[in-house]
Amino acid sequence: MSEYRKGIVHWFDVNAGEGSIIDKENGISYYVHYSAIDSDDKFKKLDKGQQVDFLLYENLYMKQVDVVKPIKMPKTIKRKTEVNA
Repeated sequence: MSEYRKGIVHWFDVNAGEGSIIDKENGISYYVHYSAIDSDDKFKKLDKGQQVDFLLYENLYMKQVDVVKPIKMPKTIKRKTEVNA
């Protein structure tokens, strides 16, 4: 069984439902199809620069992403600045 790799979305075309992910370890770009996105969202998409975990599989022509899990980044907390009157 393969281990998950860390990557960054290089590009993703929501109209075509495809894009590429760059492997953080070796810099290789891999094809990704929207059907590989592991998400509960009804409309599956990836955003350029988004960090992901992914698995690869190799078909007759190339290696491509089999499963991709977007990494949920913690929400930043905005602090209110005090205004002196």
